[in-house]
Amino acid sequence: MDLEARKRDFVKEFLQFQSEEVIKKFERFLKKTKEEESERNMTPLSIEEFRARIQGSLDDFEKGRVISNDALMNEYKQWR
Repeated sequence: MDLEARKRDFVKEFLQFQSEEVIKKFERFLKKTKEEESERNMTPLSIEEFRARIQGSLDDFEKGRVISNDALMNEYKQWR
């Protein structure tokens, strides 16, 4: 069976699920898989891009566009 046929069969099976919890599990799995795939497909920055990002970070710091570690940790605790 080729990949396209397998995908169609998978979708047909998926559409039969009635459990919201099962759907949530698939959503989490899909999100995690996409993130992992994205990480694998990352290309290294050129030296010019790297320097531009460093300069952007320095500009942000000089203009006060930063958040303290304590503030970030407090924000993180609210996400949970």
